Amino acid sequence: MSWNYRMIKYFLVTFTIIGIIFLLFYFTFTIKEIIVYQNSDTFQRCFIQLVNVILLAIDGIVSIYGLYFLNSGIKAINYHLNHPVSHITSSNNSKLPKVSILIPIKDKDPIELKQTINSLETQDYPRHLIQIIISSNSTITSYKNEYKKLCKQYNACYVEVHPAEKGFKARVLNEGLKKVNGEYVIILDSDHVASPSMVKRFVESFLSIPEDQRDQIAYIQAKASFGDTKTFYRKASSILLAHFYEVFEKAKSQEGTVIFNGSTACFQTKILKKIDGFPMNTYTEDSDASIKLLIKGYKGFFLNQHLSKGKTPETFKDQVSQLWRWSHGAGSIFRLRARAILTTSSLNFTQKIDLLLSVSILFAAIGIVGIPILITLMVAFNIPILRPIIPGYGTLVLGPATIVMVGHFTTALLAIYWETRARQIHKSSFGRFMDLLAYYFLSLASFFFIVGAFFKGMLLKEEALASNAKWNRDLTTWPPYFALVILTIIAIFSTIKILSFNNNLYFPVISLFLSFPISLILVSIDMKR
Repeated sequence: MSWNYRMIKYFLVTFTIIGIIFLLFYFTFTIKEIIVYQNSDTFQRCFIQLVNVILLAIDGIVSIYGLYFLNSGIKAINYHLNHPVSHITSSNNSKLPKVSILIPIKDKDPIELKQTINSLETQDYPRHLIQIIISSNSTITSYKNEYKKLCKQYNACYVEVHPAEKGFKARVLNEGLKKVNGEYVIILDSDHVASPSMVKRFVESFLSIPEDQRDQIAYIQAKASFGDTKTFYRKASSILLAHFYEVFEKAKSQEGTVIFNGSTACFQTKILKKIDGFPMNTYTEDSDASIKLLIKGYKGFFLNQHLSKGKTPETFKDQVSQLWRWSHGAGSIFRLRARAILTTSSLNFTQKIDLLLSVSILFAAIGIVGIPILITLMVAFNIPILRPIIPGYGTLVLGPATIVMVGHFTTALLAIYWETRARQIHKSSFGRFMDLLAYYFLSLASFFFIVGAFFKGMLLKEEALASNAKWNRDLTTWPPYFALVILTIIAIFSTIKILSFNNNLYFPVISLFLSFPISLILVSIDMKR
């Protein structure tokens, strides 16, 4: 198996080197093509040059993230080849630390919460050393009463937060944090069922760190499983999360920039309290808290084990609402932390770049979608595409897009393979390819619904502490839906136009022709639910 990993790594390294050489050539000659372009109509010449400069800017964005994806894949493979998982071999119960488990909840079915608590009652760790805290800002009285009964039944601490208080999940976590009396605190979502060894694994991992280094380790992030889903949306959503854990977190572990993902992570309580808990001015308090800690010189570790099993959003609308929060939160973090990331002495240059690219990764999606759209519009309206041309092949305009697609889909396939292998699930190559298609179409369909959220976060709009802030958003669906309809029409029109001439721009048009109608159909089906 290590031989196969090395072969994939060599492919990614080789492709990256070739990609860098190609991009140097591509951008040099593209700039030359734009500068020397001539047209008798001055206005028309300036307009054509401007459109090509915009396309070149998108190419630049896509190229950066394409190389980032490829680098993440290489580092994730290095993690598998070189990173041992270390645990202490034996423990004396009298020396084991007390561990608090903090579960935030709002208006979730009490049955789900009971399943979560039951999984904590069966831990292979002394029960008297486990403190369970349920922190709730629920609005449903009957649910709150059930939560209190469960806390009484299982000897758990119940913290009630008024629903009108701003701060959402961060506020709920911070109020619960006030009750924590354990040396370590595990954050666990209310719909996550913990593995029997969760607490023990976290404690072992912390205690395996040399004592003189342990005070610098703020948190350990483990994996959560979201597999075994049958519906299209939930399967694609589980791959999205697997992509984060199986590729990006492993790569970040190599880089020293592991990010907290909201659940199934263990913090040193004293360190978490030093930054006053979780930031409340963003929808992604998890990522923001870990970035604050990294800026201050603390570190996070990644534990390559599934220690809980969670649930994915049930419908496309639920998925989009979740992605909206993540995108807005990423934009907020970029606005709030970019300067601190760049100026801190606690991070080296590559760590700073990694964190900045992590919180602005939606730019990659903008580029992936933007290139075929802009090329198709240019073809439809007869705007010259000023790019280097290889005789007998044609324009190289798709070069940057190819780099990012290879990087993105190669790492996605690695994530699918590693995630199913870790859970000992057999899946054929065809099955993995179908999962990849589900991931692609979900990403494409979601893009039009969430792209605005990132820029709102960057521009200080609809902030988490604002009076009109909402956690679960009933997003207006007709504008992005209308955009999908228009793009479908343009794709069909451009495809007919392209296929009637000898033109080498088949790929972007055909990809639009296939992708957007399929995404439109999938969204239409879900909107009827």
